[in-house]
Amino acid sequence: MSVVKVNHIHCTLLLVSGLGLISCSGSFSKWSKPAAMSPDDTSQTMTAADTKIVPPPPYTSALLQTGNQATAENINQGPLAHDVPSKKKTDNRPNYNVNPNTPAPRSSPAPRAALIGLYGELLNSGTNNRSPSHHSGDRNISQISFADEGSCFDPDVDRTGKLMAFASTMHRETSDIYMKSTTGTTVTQLTSDPSDDVQPAISPDGNSIAFASNRSGNWDIYIMSLDANAVTQVTFNTDHDLHPSWSPDGTMLAYCKFGSQSQRWEIWLVDWQQPSVQKFLGYGLFPQWNPDIAHSKILFQRARQRGGRYHTIWTMDYINGEAMYPTEIASAANAAVINPSWAPDGNQIVFATVVEPDSSISERPVQSDIWIVRLDGTGRRNLTNGQFANFQPVWGADGRIYFVSDRSGVDNIWAIGSGRSGNYRKPPPPGIVIAGPPDPNQ
Repeated sequence: MSVVKVNHIHCTLLLVSGLGLISCSGSFSKWSKPAAMSPDDTSQTMTAADTKIVPPPPYTSALLQTGNQATAENINQGPLAHDVPSKKKTDNRPNYNVNPNTPAPRSSPAPRAALIGLYGELLNSGTNNRSPSHHSGDRNISQISFADEGSCFDPDVDRTGKLMAFASTMHRETSDIYMKSTTGTTVTQLTSDPSDDVQPAISPDGNSIAFASNRSGNWDIYIMSLDANAVTQVTFNTDHDLHPSWSPDGTMLAYCKFGSQSQRWEIWLVDWQQPSVQKFLGYGLFPQWNPDIAHSKILFQRARQRGGRYHTIWTMDYINGEAMYPTEIASAANAAVINPSWAPDGNQIVFATVVEPDSSISERPVQSDIWIVRLDGTGRRNLTNGQFANFQPVWGADGRIYFVSDRSGVDNIWAIGSGRSGNYRKPPPPGIVIAGPPDPNQ
């Protein structure tokens, strides 16, 4: 891992941005922020469909070593969130424990450099070499990127399903933005700044890419025109701005900012053609705007307890310029529910889960899985159940779900069909409980 010094803040960001936290050591500049939605707003609804998670098998329960970790800041909790302690016995959600008679863990692989934490923490760094893994052998999964060194992460697929933008350290220590066909192997490097460029988001018309970069000293949002290859800075905040997401009409960007005053992750909007026009929406991480303009919803993740790793998935409606009706979509008693992304029709979401995230000293999970669920919380389905870390899923127009996995030995981008049947599931090791009966709607 590498340490990035940003405005007197030492931070490291795991190149798996979607999973979500950031903690940091240092000082932030002060600024003034509009008031958030009232916690007593009666328009809030919580229709959480509890996601039941299968714990990782014993041979994937080892801890990763990532060097010295900074203390987590109070992050990601605000008026829109409900205070549910992460490990209370009174929690009525099911909790599935790993077999206590697990064998000794295998030596753990570790990622190359860290840029964006999985749970929203800015971390100090460490350095480890990654040991090789083995392919799962699932014929329904195909490899999309082919880095032998470094890693590929932060995938985004255009509206046609034919092109994919992603970030990678395949050619050097710092990350750049690349583009490739979803079916080919040739890659085109789009940025080459000495700093880190991450989290690309392709515009609805396919002509531009928004991304986050620390080229100005701290993390800000930029837009790159694919026609002229010109880069324009959109945000100029002293706070860290990350994870841009386009509105369906391409006029606005949603992004998350670590507020120096609130010490929490906040969701903001900006008119990219008039960057001075910005609006605070609420507290949360990694916003994703619904691609269907008729839905007018923004998807995001947020910690159940401030500073904790147990995250849940929420939506908010954006109506007449205001954030309304925050609604919890998916949660689990024994897992962090993270990296939410929309289906192309805006009626389903895909996300990742990390079972017992507090059990590891590492920011990166040894094992995590990809799930899909309908917007109303029904139709929950597990797509991966293997021995690997699978995260950052995005749903392509071709029906495939693209995600980051370490199943090749380093982080690369893979794809799996969204209609995968549960028949591919291997029998669980002794002591592992499969979550619930099959969904009759599948």
